[in-house]
Amino acid sequence: MDTSPNGDSLIAICTDHSLWLPATFSTLHRGGDYTWTHPKGPRSRLDYVAVDSQLAGCVQWSSCDYDIQVPNTAVDHVLVGAYVCWEEVAKSHVVRKRIDYDWQSMKTSDGHERLCNIVRNLPDVQWGTDVHTHWQILEDGLHRGLRKEFPPPKKSSRADIFSNSTWEALERRKRYRALLTSWDDTFNFLTLRIAVSSWRDGQSLVVGFKRFLLERYCLLLVRWSVLEAFRKASRLTRQSVSQDKANYINAIGEEAAIQSNSEIFSTLRRLRVGGCFRKKALTPLPLLKDDRGQNMASWEERDDRWKNHCATMEAGVETSTHKLIEQLAEGSFLRNCHQPNHSLDQVPTLSTLEGAFRRIRPRKAAGADQLRSDLCGLVPQELSLKYHSLLTKMILTYSEPVQMKGGVLVAAYKQGASDCIDNFRSLLLSSHIGKAMRRTLRQQIVPLYDKTAPPLHVSVRAGGNVMHASHAMRAFLGAAHSMKKSTGVLYLDIKSAYYRTVRQLAANLTCSDQDIARVLQFFDLEPSEMHHLMEELRQASALQESGSTAHQELMVEELLHGTWFTTPTRRTLTESTAGTRPGDGLADVLFSFVFKRVTQKVQRSLQEIFQWPDPPVCAP
Repeated sequence: MDTSPNGDSLIAICTDHSLWLPATFSTLHRGGDYTWTHPKGPRSRLDYVAVDSQLAGCVQWSSCDYDIQVPNTAVDHVLVGAYVCWEEVAKSHVVRKRIDYDWQSMKTSDGHERLCNIVRNLPDVQWGTDVHTHWQILEDGLHRGLRKEFPPPKKSSRADIFSNSTWEALERRKRYRALLTSWDDTFNFLTLRIAVSSWRDGQSLVVGFKRFLLERYCLLLVRWSVLEAFRKASRLTRQSVSQDKANYINAIGEEAAIQSNSEIFSTLRRLRVGGCFRKKALTPLPLLKDDRGQNMASWEERDDRWKNHCATMEAGVETSTHKLIEQLAEGSFLRNCHQPNHSLDQVPTLSTLEGAFRRIRPRKAAGADQLRSDLCGLVPQELSLKYHSLLTKMILTYSEPVQMKGGVLVAAYKQGASDCIDNFRSLLLSSHIGKAMRRTLRQQIVPLYDKTAPPLHVSVRAGGNVMHASHAMRAFLGAAHSMKKSTGVLYLDIKSAYYRTVRQLAANLTCSDQDIARVLQFFDLEPSEMHHLMEELRQASALQESGSTAHQELMVEELLHGTWFTTPTRRTLTESTAGTRPGDGLADVLFSFVFKRVTQKVQRSLQEIFQWPDPPVCAP
């Protein structure tokens, strides 16, 4: 058999990687075996499916599909495939299916009224019910109503945008291609007939071909006519498809032209426009390496690798729901013993909670409760009426529902090698209803930060932006340059700062030495550094230094206690004991309180060492 360098390369690849080609076994391959047709008619086998040798007994059959349509005006490559099946001995973990609803229907007038009725008809929970059960009753009621009134819509097929004329043109192209395939078989049969007749009559092949010259010319004429018709049908099909796509785009453009800004992006998603589609296109392969540099072979190993990576950053320990609830009940009891007297003035008002629901941005991914952010913006008044009693119970008992304390940590690729776990950052998908309830508490402690933070600490303040500090620094450098003064700027990029924050620096009224030691065991500190940090933790917390009340600090303690995360597979539950939870509504505020305290201590130390005067006080 004649071979080419390409064939030798294919054999070498199969040998090096223990691959085999099912199409080369007559007991497995079905139907025709050619995968490419030359413009002049000859056929060849150029395309193969290669299978790992470990799956040698799993291949049932191999074949070529000549019915698949491609947008070429000539008969070219065809689809090749192999049917592989196997049976798993060990049952794998079943990933929880994502719940979806018809969110577009909720935005109509009729859908909005039905959604309001769902929230209004949620059960009224008794005061004696614990906050965890209270939350779950409301969540289950929401899902029951949404499942009944807004089942997920049937996904539209891409074929729906094509007109009947396009489908008719495609069918004509199919028929012409089938005629070309049958012509090849007929011509091959005629050639075989000429050879057999010449052998029977004792004539040469030249004489035999002359005897059937008319039949051959007729067949060639037929092939030319069919091929021309096939090319014409291909051109018409392409033109019709292009026209249908243009009409579809124009229709969406006309629809978007009369919509508001918030609705335009939702409409353009039908054209696969937006950041979510760019992210899908650039997602790296799910390949990670372990600490020894070896590739992880299973999704369980990759999931455990991601969980352990996040647990290392947030001082995480594996736990269970029952154990977590017991810890939360104990912490709530200690805080109530420390501050047994309460007042309704400590509870955010109903209008504050409604405003927090309204500020939730739409079209955000759901957390562990499987409820998208659109729900908060559609029925903020109704949700605030149902959840205000839970918020009141939460504030007066120092007990936050466990469902609000965590979420699903998903991996977001940053840059660099995609098989290195350090090149991914975690995003916390938590409950949007829980975020709204936490925002009401954020509004109580942000004023404390505004009063005590330096003027250029602007990130947490209302309307604050990192550009404010940038402009201030540029103005300072410009002034120093004009006065011919030497200046320097120290840039600090604190790696994983949010994840590694010691929470007790923010609030520690009921924190014991055992709680502190439990956290510090995860940090790689020298004995002297550990001693200094312990001394720092025994002093007043950052919230106390900012003038917070005992109730506010105890509530922050509760929000930081018993936080958890899980991976998208939901196989394990991990309690995080450090960090301020990036993605949470209070993360930046609590980190800013701690960072403000640290920077003030650094500034005082520098003033004592270099005898610097106090900086002038300016209005924020």
